Amino acid sequence: MFILSNRNIVLTTRDGDESRYIQRGFLGDVPDRFCQSAYFSALVKDGKIVLSGSRKDTDVVSAAEQGEKTLEETVKRTRKAKKD
Repeated sequence: MFILSNRNIVLTTRDGDESRYIQRGFLGDVPDRFCQSAYFSALVKDGKIVLSGSRKDTDVVSAAEQGEKTLEETVKRTRKAKKD
């Protein structure tokens, strides 16, 4: 699967037998066996990993922008206002 990583993360296979370190800013292919865990799905949902359907630059940039928007919205929802 072709991904863009917005964080330093360690992906593992579903059964935990194998792991792979993914550096922040990584743009490239990750074997599908690392993309089948609940943790990977949560990272995608939070916008920490952005999936791209293709390797075209415009598609990757568009996917990255969508991931950043999702991450910002999640932070806004979960961050509580400070009381003075």
